[in-house]
Amino acid sequence: MTREVIIATDACRSERKRPMFSDLTTEPEITKRMAVGLVKQRMLDLIERLDGGAHPSFGLEQEIMWSVRNVPERHQSPNDKPPNYTYSIDKAVLLVPYGAEYEVGSAYLVGSFWATVITPTARHEAKGARTAAMALTVAALKARAALCL
Repeated sequence: MTREVIIATDACRSERKRPMFSDLTTEPEITKRMAVGLVKQRMLDLIERLDGGAHPSFGLEQEIMWSVRNVPERHQSPNDKPPNYTYSIDKAVLLVPYGAEYEVGSAYLVGSFWATVITPTARHEAKGARTAAMALTVAALKARAALCL
């Protein structure tokens, strides 16, 4: 038996699309795929905000911590104390996936920083960041999103 995906259209109607998963896919596998997709999307949203020139802030640090640790919304507390990922290179290194290499540098004349995280499958770069730690944070989040960690 195959499952069909029902997509709501703009007119508040539903239309049936072709089957999404085969008979061999079990409910836990579907749930896991959806959870991994949500985690990846949270990281991509954070990367976009950081690349867009967001200033380091306590709230941003919390969002990074929650997305990396995959904390559900119901367990998130405003009192959670995150590491200073965007201020401290020592804390940003904690985001680099296990087994990956990284490098950080500065464009002195321009006044910005860059970082690269190298995984076995790809290079993930961040350029034009306000701090070296922020550049490393962005590159590490890109690597994690690509690996879905």
